[in-house]
Amino acid sequence: MQLLKHRLAGNYNNRARKRFTLDDLWRQPKAFLDEYPVILSTTFSVITSLESGYLFDCVIADEASQVDLLSGVLAMGCARKLVVVGDPMQLPNVLTGQDIKRAEEVALLYDVPEYCRFERLSLLSAVRAAFPELPETLLREHYRCHPKIIQFCNRKFYGGELLVMTRDLGEPDVLKATVTVEGRHARGTINQRQIDEITQQVLPKLRPINPDDIGIVSPFRKQADRMQSTFGLDEIEVDTVHKYQGREK
Repeated sequence: MQLLKHRLAGNYNNRARKRFTLDDLWRQPKAFLDEYPVILSTTFSVITSLESGYLFDCVIADEASQVDLLSGVLAMGCARKLVVVGDPMQLPNVLTGQDIKRAEEVALLYDVPEYCRFERLSLLSAVRAAFPELPETLLREHYRCHPKIIQFCNRKFYGGELLVMTRDLGEPDVLKATVTVEGRHARGTINQRQIDEITQQVLPKLRPINPDDIGIVSPFRKQADRMQSTFGLDEIEVDTVHKYQGREK
């Protein structure tokens, strides 16, 4: 970080900074990048961030397991060098049934290779399938979760390769399972029994934890919406698992 700040100071200290308009992004991209050399964008929009046909020195595609292959190819098309960052053990991209059906029709019609199957692969899995000899780096150090939580994931998904950098201070109930009674409680993707269990049994036991620090995760949008309307409390956040990835509660 010291080296980075030293380099930035050498480039930008005692120098008049120019103000740019949105039109300058495509009219004079080189002048813009001289002042602001890092562009943040979605994979879908990066190809239109600057002038048409502009090639970035390096494009870094983050959370690539959630990037669908089509928008991932857009990012690849404007990169001299591509770095794909993602975790094959984390959530995949989500496709609609209509998208899947159309992709299967296209694959059949044009004999699409297996490593280009839009309906089966994310950007991350497609790149790994197409170029199996590419160099890979495992980011082993984990700084976020309590050791009891991440060690479960470590053994279940990562073969024990993660280095857990957090400390276990003997906190109780760090990881806990509440099992509801068996029965057919679900109606489509809504399960009222589980909502009742959370509101009547789980949440009262979490007091006095600040509601802002509590997150409730559901695999289904309708279940999350029903739960949120049941609570009537904006400070307890309820969302789907895809919305929660990368968050802390």
